[in-house]
Amino acid sequence: MLRDARPRTWAPEPGTKLAQYELVKKLGEGSMGVVFLARDTVGERPVALKIIHPDVAQDPDRRRRFVREARISTAIQGPGIGRVFEVAEADEQIFLA
Repeated sequence: MLRDARPRTWAPEPGTKLAQYELVKKLGEGSMGVVFLARDTVGERPVALKIIHPDVAQDPDRRRRFVREARISTAIQGPGIGRVFEVAEADEQIFLA
């Protein structure tokens, strides 16, 4: 079954806080979610935060795919590859930092 790959228009607003992360600026959006530049208020560092769309989070297969992608990302290291700090859920939002 093909999934709708068109970007969605849903996204939290800059200034929103999820767990210890404050959203600063939307960087991009795709079929799985939206990516923000965020500030880690505990570690006091900038991070990229990928938040999955609510409709994706409701689909168990797509939710598992997101978590699997995050786990695989934690094992990959190298120049130009961002480090994954955590996969978490806050305020009913699933995200990757």
